[in-house]
Parts: sequence; C-alpha cells; structure tokens
Amino acid sequence: MSSRILGIDIKNHFVNGVVVRTGFKTERIETHFQVPLAGQGEFEEKLSDAIKKIVDRIDVKDIFCQVALPADWIIYRNINIPIKGQSKIRQVLPYELEPLLAQPADLFAFDFLPVVINETENGNHMVAAGVEKVRLKACLGVLAAAKIDPDVVTAGSCALASCLPKVADIPEQAVLVTMDGGTAGIYLLISGQIGMARVFTFPSGKKSEAAIIDTNLNQTISAFEERSHLEFVPQNVYLNQDATIEQTGIERELIEKYDYPVKSVDISAAADLPIQSTRSTWHSGQMNNALALVLVRTKGIKVLDFRRGDFGKRIFFSEQRPHLIKTAVLCGLVLFLAILALILDGYYTRKTLRHLDKQVATVFTTTFPYVRRFVDPLQQMKVNIREEKNRIDQMGVAEREVSVIDILNDISRLIPPKMDVTLTGVTIGPENMMLSGHAEHFDMVNDMRAELEGAAWVDTSVISSANQDKTGQRVDFKIKLVFKTNAASQGV
Repeated sequence: MSSRILGIDIKNHFVNGVVVRTGFKTERIETHFQVPLAGQGEFEEKLSDAIKKIVDRIDVKDIFCQVALPADWIIYRNINIPIKGQSKIRQVLPYELEPLLAQPADLFAFDFLPVVINETENGNHMVAAGVEKVRLKACLGVLAAAKIDPDVVTAGSCALASCLPKVADIPEQAVLVTMDGGTAGIYLLISGQIGMARVFTFPSGKKSEAAIIDTNLNQTISAFEERSHLEFVPQNVYLNQDATIEQTGIERELIEKYDYPVKSVDISAAADLPIQSTRSTWHSGQMNNALALVLVRTKGIKVLDFRRGDFGKRIFFSEQRPHLIKTAVLCGLVLFLAILALILDGYYTRKTLRHLDKQVATVFTTTFPYVRRFVDPLQQMKVNIREEKNRIDQMGVAEREVSVIDILNDISRLIPPKMDVTLTGVTIGPENMMLSGHAEHFDMVNDMRAELEGAAWVDTSVISSANQDKTGQRVDFKIKLVFKTNAASQGV
C-alpha cells in the first residue's frame, strides 16, 4: 500500500514543497513546487495565501505532512543537563535555558537533540532549540485552516542537517552551511549528528558573505571545542544555497579560504530518488530541506520537533484506522472470553459461598459457644467483637490515649510551619513509631528528622526511606522514631 508524504519548507519569502510517494521498496518524488509569499499584508496573511495555492495544486487528503519553520525564527543553545530520561529533561529544559534567553522561557516552545561527544564527560550534552509560541500557534492555525495537520514541525534546516549524514557518505567531522536570503545557518556535524547549530543574518556593509560565514564558522567551532573539550577539524564543508540567491561566487570564495573541500548539497541525488516531474525545474538548493523533511519520516531520522505538549498533534481516525480495526477485533474476543469467565466464575462462586457459610457457622459457634441463637452469623460476630473491644478499652487504655495525644502534639509543634512537609501516615507501636509523608526535597526530610529527635520521648531517629515520587517534584519518606525506655513504659 502506497502513501504520500508532503514536506513544507517555510522561508521568509517562499514556501518550498516536495511530495514523495512511497510504496513497497520504492520511493519517488511525485511533485515539487515553490510558492512566493507575495503581497503587502502580515506574514501570517501571506503564508495563508501561499498554503491555499498549495492545497489547490495538490490533494492533501490522507497525506502525511512535515513542516520546517523559517531559520530566523529559531534560537539555538548548547547546554549540559546532568539528568537522565527524555521526559525529565523536557521538564527542566525551560528552567535551564531561562538564563540564556533575552525573553522569559514560557514564551517559547522547546525541543532538544542529545549529542554524544565525549563518553567521559559528566552530564548530557544537547542541542536545544526554541521558537516563540505565538509564531508556532499562528503557523499551525494557517495549516489547520487548509486541513493540514503536520506530524512534525521542526527548526529551519535541522531536517537537512540531520538527514545529510544518513543518506550521503560524509566524513566524521563536517560542516553544513545553509543560505536563505539574508539568513545563514551553520551546523557542525560530528559522528552523524548535529553537534552545534547557529543561525545568523548578513549585516549590511562591504564585508563579503563568504568572509561573514568564515567568521561565524570559526566562532562556532571555538564554542564547540570549549564546551565539548574535543578538537573539531572539518574535513568537508557542505553548502546549500537557495536558487533564488544571486550567485555571488560564495562557493568559490570558500574554496579559496579552506584547505578542505567545499561541496554543494543535492539530497535527491544522494538518496537516489527518481523525480516524476520535470527534472529541469528541480533546484536542489531550493528543495533540499523540503525533501529532507520527507526523508526523516521514511528513514526514521530523529529531528527537533515542536509538536509537543500544548502543540501536540491530534491523531486522525483515518491514520489509525487499521490499528483501530485490529484493536476492535481483539476487544471483541476479550469481551467474549470475559463473559464466559463470568458465567463460570458465578457457578464456582455460588458453590464456594455455600461452603463458606458452613465454615462461618462453625467458627461462630466455636468462638461464641454461649450464643444459642444465630440468624446472621457475620453481623452477630461483629457485634460481639465490638463489645469485647469496648471491654478491653475500659481496662486502662485511657492512659495510653493521653500519651499518644501528647506525642502527636509534640510532632505538630516541632515541625516548623515553613517546612513544606505533608504527613500521610502515623503508626505507633510499643517501642517506636513510623511517620510517612512527602516533602519538597531530601534536605527537608533530614531537617525534619533532626527537629523531631529533639523531643523528650525520642531516643533515636532514622530515615527509613526517601525517594522521589513519580512526578519527580517531591520526595516520599518514612522516618522511624525509637522511644526512650521511660516513654515505652508509659504505654506508648
């Protein structure tokens, strides 16, 4: 069964797109296009007009879609977070990035790519990227109005940078330079992954674009080496220029600057994808990133993806229909077996209950031989047990209750109100008691133990357990308090 995948690469002045049809062991480029963002309105209006033209040109029904946002919308940061687990990293990522941003972190949607650069280095090295939520929301709104719900929304040329090492034979250390109008991106590629990313604009002036690229490349390499403690010497520089950029001899200038090769990128040739439409209209510089958006899906390549949390994709029924049918069949089978089990269980339950009724009657007459008449053995047993308990309580338990109250009062007094501590259980034995609850952090648990050890009736205290709860936000604990000998003698 074949499927169609649409890659939409949004630039500041154009929208580039590629549609790839996949089948059994076959892939081909079905169509490609470039639609200008024309007009005098806001960017959102121009993007909406361009998307409408795309929808008029191709059928977007039952099509998978991958989208790249303009490169200058994206901020990149390289950080180390000494935490394991993707979900935990995502929780702390905004707080780790906050000091590195000019605006509050809650204004951005973030994602990250882990980078293995030095196995001996502590912490997790990663490339993090963010986009303003208002821009992401506006873009998704424009697409939704055209009945397009993208599976992935990624950053600039991240798809191309992630795809290039997977489909082309590139060296262990290489650089990808992308140019789109007045914006350029630099991606350091190491061991098939993005080691560092930077986006910058070309300032007005007499300095050549090649010289500006060279300056930013050297700065990026220096920053990477300082952070990773690893020497980076690129063996190749790969250049991707939008075909709309006037050819200024940048490639030639870069070749003259560097001892290593400078090559133009052509992902379609590297992936050996046939083009169904006219080959003469295919400009690799324009279409590389749009095609890479498709390939990251077909080849299972990890990319930055902002469709998470509040911006997560709502999965359509049509996409999940085969899985739902299988699930429905399995549910039907399970339901049949469950009904059969209930019928059989009911039979055996009734048989067991008759047997238990006989046992209850035997236990009752053995325990309470003085009761000659029984109508409801279970209820009568509860009544008799309650009467025995009340009799025992009247034999001196009152003194014990006073002592327990004093202890609970001390606990309430010794725990300062400023401590964010919640007690969930108190178990009192003859020689010790166990407190259970949850606190804000591990140090607070130890502080509370130290405070309670100052009670007159406490001999020693021990933290039996202290572990982070499932949310990772609080600590569940148990503290054991051993009574002094005189306290135990009082009936505690």
